[in-house]
Formats: sequence, C-alpha cells, structure tokens
Amino acid sequence: MLDAVDEITSSSRHILFSALNQIVQDSLNIIKFFVTSRDDAQIHAFLSNAVAIRIRNEINREDIDNFVHREVCSAIRNRRILNGVVSDNLKQELMDTLIAGAREM
Repeated sequence: MLDAVDEITSSSRHILFSALNQIVQDSLNIIKFFVTSRDDAQIHAFLSNAVAIRIRNEINREDIDNFVHREVCSAIRNRRILNGVVSDNLKQELMDTLIAGAREM
C-alpha cells in the first residue's frame, strides 16, 4: 500500500514508479499495489493501465460530518479541548473548519 503518493514531489515520483514497474517486470507472480492519491494528472499517466477507484467527497460527505461531530463532542466531553469549556459557537466553528479541511483532501 502506498498512501498519499501526490505528496511526493512531482520530480521524484518517477523514481517510485520506475521501481514499482521494475518489481512487476521482475516478479514471477502477480503483484498488486494499492495506491492512494489526490486527483493528479501525472499520477494518472504513470498508472494509466491500473484500475482506478475514485472516491469523491460528495460520496462520503455525511460520513465525514458524522465523524467530525462525534470526535469533537468526545474531545470536549473528555476535556481534551480547552478543558471541556467550549461554547456552542466555538464548537460549531471547530467542526466547520475540520470538515472544510477534510473536503480539500
């Protein structure tokens, strides 16, 4: 599994993909890789023969919202944020900011 391949500098990605290609060519068995990345044209080009599963944030928006709500409430309840003293406005601002950041990924 290779996670966040888009975070590798674009000038260095060829090293990774060349190594993966070499592993596949040298192997006597089937080799499978699971690669995660943000949408990136260079990565698509390197993996043009691969099966792609695209997950858009519209699909998992409700899951993200529920997760953030649950974790923020838990952190407040367990006094991990500002010793549990968090106004409703601040709580909502925290959740909105975290959700917006998650949607950018």
